[in-house]
Amino acid sequence: MLTKLDEGYVTFSFIKSNGLERTMTATRNLDLIPVEFHPTSNGSPSLSDTIRVYEKDVGWRSFKPSTVINHV
Repeated sequence: MLTKLDEGYVTFSFIKSNGLERTMTATRNLDLIPVEFHPTSNGSPSLSDTIRVYEKDVGWRSFKPSTVINHV
């Protein structure tokens, strides 16, 4: 599923840190992310166990791959 994020939008569900289930449609493919939201630097350091993605029509978000429960 993680490699598909680099190709296009992927819809998946995961368990948030508060225990609630969340569904997200996201990508890491810069060709699909509006230019005004492209990173201008490496940004703030992220935890090694999190993945940073662009959620469609929302903005940048992150999640832990170990919490993914399903994907389309």
